[in-house]
Amino acid sequence: RFFFFRTVILADHCARKGPNQADWTLFTGENWTLSDRRQQTAAQRGTLLRDARSIIGLILIIVAILVLNKGKAFPGGWALLPTIGAFLIISAGPEGLVNRTILSNAVMVWFGLISYPLYLWHWPILSFSRIVDPDPSRYRYTVRIAAALGSIVLAWLTCRLLENPIRYGKHGKKKIAGLCISMGAIGIVGYNTYIRDGFMSRYPQIITQLLATSKFDITAEWREHTCSMEPLVDKHEFPEECIEKDKRPLIVLWGDSHAAALYPGLRNLQSTYGFAVGQLTTSGCPPLLSSAKENPEASVCVKINEENLNLIRKAKPDIVLLHANWHYYYVPPLLGMRDSDPKNHDYDLLRLGATVTELKKIGVPKILLIGPVPQWRDSLQNNIVEIWKKDPVHSTPPTRMHYGLREGVPATERFMRQLSKDLGIDYISAFQAMCDQDGCIVRCGEKDMEIIAFDYGHLSPAGSRLLMNAIAKNFIPSALSAEVPSP
Repeated sequence: RFFFFRTVILADHCARKGPNQADWTLFTGENWTLSDRRQQTAAQRGTLLRDARSIIGLILIIVAILVLNKGKAFPGGWALLPTIGAFLIISAGPEGLVNRTILSNAVMVWFGLISYPLYLWHWPILSFSRIVDPDPSRYRYTVRIAAALGSIVLAWLTCRLLENPIRYGKHGKKKIAGLCISMGAIGIVGYNTYIRDGFMSRYPQIITQLLATSKFDITAEWREHTCSMEPLVDKHEFPEECIEKDKRPLIVLWGDSHAAALYPGLRNLQSTYGFAVGQLTTSGCPPLLSSAKENPEASVCVKINEENLNLIRKAKPDIVLLHANWHYYYVPPLLGMRDSDPKNHDYDLLRLGATVTELKKIGVPKILLIGPVPQWRDSLQNNIVEIWKKDPVHSTPPTRMHYGLREGVPATERFMRQLSKDLGIDYISAFQAMCDQDGCIVRCGEKDMEIIAFDYGHLSPAGSRLLMNAIAKNFIPSALSAEVPSP
């Protein structure tokens, strides 16, 4: 009865907030510890049953290792695989097949003894190696293997010289007091570092000024949660204010968060040319009316885009600008996309044809596709800092850089250009507008002191204004001469 009651509670919690790994771990631990002892004893009587539980548990853990990747919603339901696997192995007891033949091995026992300090050491070492050198081609194998081996050595030393003496040595009360004081001191230092956004004083003024410009009020600049939605958080209805109705011509911007990043630049042009603006942007949702795979986020995106199409049908815009993080979404493998991500396959950009067909049926006079902007490994800020650190004289960072650029973006650019041609719509190259033989622009604005992107590729307001000013000639003249559609 208790097991059933806990299952109902967890199901209700997951339905409202979504499951996470801690939920499943706590759930299985509680039910094993608090279940009826007579059932536990009966379940462990047969050797065959114990062996089966340990084997199934091991299989679930191996499947989790092989199957889970960036494209899976983890933690969440997928966390059940390793959690139930561990539960079955533990419940099999020391006489289970896997337990008595594999886990009781001296080497496995030794790793078990150092498992917690190993858990504490491995992640900061791997993270630090990424911070020191963000180029994955250099650290992917050699450095990671060295980091793993170093973590094992440090874990053993921690267990031998620190953990065991503290746990089993003398003066227990004094040790507890010392640990509490140390923990509090570390907490204070950590919080101080957080509120200061790191120790920026270690960098010169030119670097701190550049990094400071990457911060802005995203709610105001993007109209976040109003005309720039989060698909699994916000309501799936854009308010009327997202499409202006008091003037013509009307330009509607449709796409994901990368399209939302263009809105500050489009609004800046509006102050000069006086056209009306519509913004229909949703994070993670390219302007596609169908997805290549079924998952909760992709399904929500399809519904949102269907509603966007209805809003466009009612508004009858003169121009629709289509933009998204094209490089992130699916591109045919023949293009050799080294930067691709498993999640890309949720969307097939060839399905953009359906979107264009529907827009043409509505009678949109002009459909333009804005291609991918430059993207950076890690983030543009980190790449600027890295190139500054590599410079022996620490001179001012360049206005254009090749360093840190993702190599696959030009291939995406060629694909999107050809796709636009095949669909019979105009193509605007954001990449060419921002890059030349000297590299891609990284800072602009007054005295070139505003950074162009605030992460790996989302344009900052300054970057948005720069790009939209550069490409305005591709669509503003036609917007100003477009006839107002009849109601």
